[in-house]
Amino acid sequence: MWINNDESLYRGAVEFMRENPKTRHPYLRFIESCGLDSQTTPDRIKYKSAQLDYAELDKMMKELIEGEGK
Repeated sequence: MWINNDESLYRGAVEFMRENPKTRHPYLRFIESCGLDSQTTPDRIKYKSAQLDYAELDKMMKELIEGEGK
């Protein structure tokens, strides 16, 4: 949720998805590309953690650009 609530992360995620629309595991690839792998969110959850639902996060990333180019 932090990606959608932080303007710079959101813009970065949209740009990442525009450049890599077919990437596998887009959430993890984006977090790694930003160097956030070992960082935590303001609520102290790591951006890369077993506590996260990666399928949902990947879906959220894909929805960032859904409908573009139509």
